[in-house]
Amino acid sequence: MMKRISLPGLTISVLALVGPVQAVTLMLDFGLTPVIDDAGPADSRINSPYHTVNGSFTDTAWNQIQTADIASGNLVRSDNTAATGIALNIGATTTNLSTTLNLASTPSGNSALGGFTNTGVYADTSVGKDGIFTSDGTGGTRAVGFQLSGLAAGTYDIYITARNTSLGGNQTQNLYVGTSAATGNFNFSTYTTKSLTYSSSSVATGSWTEDANYVHFSVSISSGEVLNLASYGTAGAEPRGFLNSVQIVSAIPEPSTYASFTGIGVLALCIGRRLRVSRTP
Repeated sequence: MMKRISLPGLTISVLALVGPVQAVTLMLDFGLTPVIDDAGPADSRINSPYHTVNGSFTDTAWNQIQTADIASGNLVRSDNTAATGIALNIGATTTNLSTTLNLASTPSGNSALGGFTNTGVYADTSVGKDGIFTSDGTGGTRAVGFQLSGLAAGTYDIYITARNTSLGGNQTQNLYVGTSAATGNFNFSTYTTKSLTYSSSSVATGSWTEDANYVHFSVSISSGEVLNLASYGTAGAEPRGFLNSVQIVSAIPEPSTYASFTGIGVLALCIGRRLRVSRTP
């Protein structure tokens, strides 16, 4: 008589121990003003593009970034757990119209802003209101940005707000996102780019709307690569690049995660085969 132990049941039980794969989110708030749970009706910590896109996302841990680099071990994920191994290096361009971000150059501006745009999604301690920027004092077109190292290989969704909220006139902010195989200064001219154009300080303030007051990129990072990002001004009303907030969300689990699932599945198959017992009455 042949007795069998259900292999599918065994495999499912083993995989169930792993649990669902969770997205990893890193939230960066640039500028002088820490984002808090304001006394008003809205909690500024959940007033952001990604919170708008994903209604089930309720994490509130933001990293306040000013003009200093953040060493590995000093950043937190959106759930307030340590972002182990991840480091951020702030930089700026150093000459007019340059597209090479110099990571040894400190942005010249770090401000609460909000002189003109400060209502709607920009109210209270909104992450979209304060920011960093750089200027040469002569009206030259400059960029500000950063390099993020230590991210696991995978595909990431990136949400960026960029606006000089203390400017009453029109402005265009040009955002660039890419990767490189090594740390160091980077030329962003060939990276994927999107722009945010504001005709006045009062437009695009009622809600977070893609391509109106934030941009969204999807970027694949290979093992060992670093993430590079820059905000570049436009000659004219606002030649300075501004950076207000960035949210980095792991959209697809890293290959190592899938590999672990495969290993567990193979182990379950081996166990199942060994448990198949043939007995003679």
